[in-house]
Amino acid sequence: MYPLHSLILSACMLLAFLCTVNALDPKATFTNVMIGSGTSTKQLKYPDKLTLTKVSESSPFSIQLSLETNVRYLAVLLDDGNHDVYTVPFDFSGSTYRFAADLASERFLNAINGMPGNYKASLYAVDNDGSSATYPIGTLDLEFNNLFDKYGKTASDSDEFKAQPTIVHVFKSAQPEPSEKTAQLFTALVLAPWLFVLGYWLLIGVNVSGLFSSAAYAFYGLLFMGVLDAWILLFFMYFTVFNIFQLIGYGFVLGIATLFVGRQALIEKIKLKE
Repeated sequence: MYPLHSLILSACMLLAFLCTVNALDPKATFTNVMIGSGTSTKQLKYPDKLTLTKVSESSPFSIQLSLETNVRYLAVLLDDGNHDVYTVPFDFSGSTYRFAADLASERFLNAINGMPGNYKASLYAVDNDGSSATYPIGTLDLEFNNLFDKYGKTASDSDEFKAQPTIVHVFKSAQPEPSEKTAQLFTALVLAPWLFVLGYWLLIGVNVSGLFSSAAYAFYGLLFMGVLDAWILLFFMYFTVFNIFQLIGYGFVLGIATLFVGRQALIEKIKLKE
């Protein structure tokens, strides 16, 4: 038990040490924060916060810092309360960091996606070791009334909320079809073999005298001719209704029936000759 307790205690102490190393002291970091709101300027000391501050074109807002710590990155985090946090970095000149919420600046408007409203502002600093510190300074109310950017539209206007161009759908045009006379000629050519068969039957005559020589031969003979007619009907249905898979399926069944019935008809024919 005691070794386990020692291990847990050591792990907790290591975690606390790492957390301490990777975090800056915000009170020691943000020691000289000058806030410019409208025409007035005042100093803000950690952990004091601003009341709701309106920012407009006529009432600008700025922050100026002179940091003694070795900070390599400084920015303002603007949280709109809808899970979106915008990062606006400070400008560095000499030993002074400056930030300006300039509503006439395309850079600033692009950084916040050009959306007005209340933003929870925080100062965010990172030093050379990767340690960071955050200082929530209050809420900024960004107003874009009567403000136009260089493109001539208000910053609060968003193209995605405006009426979009009408979408004109272009459907595939109808394919050219053969003329009526061509279709009739093709139909006549398809039916011509049937006229040849019927005419040849009339010429030579149809011999059905031996079909009824016996009951079994008549049964299988008529059934075999019915199966042949079923083949003709199947291909007609394929040309008009069925797809290739239905043709293969029904053709497989008819093929078995044709072999069986044809074989039985031949057997009965041979019996008549014996």
